[in-house]
Amino acid sequence: AAAAAAAGFRGAAMASFEEVRKLQAQIDHLKERLDFISPMLPLVNFVQDYFQKVECEASLQLLRLKNAQVLNCTNEDDDEVSNAQLETVKWI
Repeated sequence: AAAAAAAGFRGAAMASFEEVRKLQAQIDHLKERLDFISPMLPLVNFVQDYFQKVECEASLQLLRLKNAQVLNCTNEDDDEVSNAQLETVKWI
């Protein structure tokens, strides 16, 4: 009975050793990925901030254009030109 218990313990120890080895390999892989990504984080934050500022400025300019067009448009031809300009600004 003691021999069977010892064999079972060895089998369990080997299984847990394999699990620990697999977990360690996963941890090492994640560390490598983190080491690769970490230096990029400041650049990603900068780009996000830049695009947010650009989007805010574009929104403000579109609002200004819309307000200016409402005040300056007197007929449909002007309205069509203004809409074309607005679409161009949106596209840019």
